[in-house]
Amino acid sequence: MRLLKVIGVFSLPLSFVGCFYFMLSSYGVQELGNGFAYMYGGHSDFDYISSNDRMLISNHVVDFKKVDDFVVGVQLPRCPNTDPQKIILSDQPKYFILNIETRSIKYYETKSDFNHDILELKISKKVNLNHIYVNNRISAIQKKHKSFINKGRMERCYKEINEKIMLNSIKYDWYKEMQSMKST
Repeated sequence: MRLLKVIGVFSLPLSFVGCFYFMLSSYGVQELGNGFAYMYGGHSDFDYISSNDRMLISNHVVDFKKVDDFVVGVQLPRCPNTDPQKIILSDQPKYFILNIETRSIKYYETKSDFNHDILELKISKKVNLNHIYVNNRISAIQKKHKSFINKGRMERCYKEINEKIMLNSIKYDWYKEMQSMKST
């Protein structure tokens, strides 16, 4: 019996140390260059890309790859029409290409448009995003927020995200820009 008390006295502080280490090791920053960084929060929905310590590509960046001067990825944006204390993510992925050198970004509503541009940039062979994880996150969102979806609030979320992100995206032909930069 005395041995169990001794083990109990030592195991509780050790479990706190283990939890603290786990929390510290699952948060961090990955530098991307030219003032950009990927900020990740462990097992949360608060993973984003920042520019000079300001959120640029908001949560939740599900996966990304840095290829040459580009960061390409997929995000499940936060629904703007929710309570600030309750994060609800859209179940429609948005794709993006961030040009680190020119500091410009382009968002895509469809995977096919995104794939078209990464082919034009000749970086498609270096881009391998984890779509299984994206699909798993979408399934989890749909299960967790079924009442939000059934009340039609997700439709409003899509509309507000498209107004906020897609319409503010800088639109131009990446391939022609890259060709003109090479010829000068």
